[in-house]
Amino acid sequence: MRPCNVGAAYVLFEKINYPANSIQFDTQFAGQLTVSRGGNGLTMDFRSRAGEKININSIPNYIFNSLSQVKPSVAFKSRDLMLVYNNHKIIENMSPNFTALNAYDGFIIVSAPSSNPKYDFISRFFCADDGISEDPVTGSAHCTLGPYWSRILRKNKLEAYQASKRGGELSLEVNDNRILITGQCVPNIRRKHVILK
Repeated sequence: MRPCNVGAAYVLFEKINYPANSIQFDTQFAGQLTVSRGGNGLTMDFRSRAGEKININSIPNYIFNSLSQVKPSVAFKSRDLMLVYNNHKIIENMSPNFTALNAYDGFIIVSAPSSNPKYDFISRFFCADDGISEDPVTGSAHCTLGPYWSRILRKNKLEAYQASKRGGELSLEVNDNRILITGQCVPNIRRKHVILK
């Protein structure tokens, strides 16, 4: 997400003492988004965005070569290009050539089933042309990941791990055209207020 709405909600709930249990944001990429607080963390209520299957041969080879020596098994396109691999180690070991990926006008999701029984799948999210090479944890990417893995695994409740350097765990509940994404917000930058006189 740009900006991080769950981070903004965390600040409003925890630091500003916002009194209600939910906050609505108008976002550039996800439209209207509600973030609610509960016992398991913060839950984002997104519109589901299933990808349309595309022919792998229609994707420029420089994208594959910039990510891994192994080609994905299948590809989908929604807002983002989603590449699905057979093995989680391919995702974990990716060291993308972001200079080359900068030529791609869009965001790229890579995903694979998880070998860790704690998670159903893992993913990473690359956005080389957006000023950030890799987003640590991306709620909006799971609007496409959720419907795909829900269909493949035949379950509507999923546990996901985004395998960036910082990493993040997400719980998903996939419904007809909505997806609930729950996670914990962990501040990694703390600043003191500065008052200018």
